[in-house]
Amino acid sequence: SYTNPARPTQAVVTRTVSATFNQVTTYNLARDTVSGKPKPTSIQGSCPTCGLSPATSFAYTGTNPLLPSSMTDAKGTRTDSTYDATAGC
Repeated sequence: SYTNPARPTQAVVTRTVSATFNQVTTYNLARDTVSGKPKPTSIQGSCPTCGLSPATSFAYTGTNPLLPSSMTDAKGTRTDSTYDATAGC
């Protein structure tokens, strides 16, 4: 489900694991100020597709506003990222 289907700021995904257990993951989203494209700011819950910890947050302070410059996991460990524009990344 979305907070606003046209321009969501949060997406909640429920995955049925068994008849008695559902796994809920909440994706908090922000919008790029130039393009308006969505970008995740945090993930709460399991993310089997991306393999991140159950509580991960993202920061966007680099030169590309849609690629995270860092992410911080549930233990507070921060991982910084850099991108090489000449390599197409």
